[in-house]
Amino acid sequence: MTAQTDTIRSGYADMIDNSTPQTLASTLAEAADAARLDAETCQGKAEDLRAEAAGLEDKPGMREAAESFLREAVQWEETAENRRGMAAAYDTKAAEALAAASA
Repeated sequence: MTAQTDTIRSGYADMIDNSTPQTLASTLAEAADAARLDAETCQGKAEDLRAEAAGLEDKPGMREAAESFLREAVQWEETAENRRGMAAAYDTKAAEALAAASA
């Protein structure tokens, strides 16, 4: 299993600055990038756990451990999907803010 040192943010709202439409668009884009990066990290953790579980398949008495790794992998995949959805929402809002700034 690859060591993961990246931390996953619990949220991105603190990154948003709505003082002007331009800063709003810029900080929303930055939040989207952060969410995408977190999604990649989560997906990597899920892949590592699946590989770890696969390595235990043929080992006697390790079925429960493998199943535990697989359950945790599913949770990381769900978190990754959630972060990708957050990134898409931030991208949409950033585009809207940019359009408002240009109008």
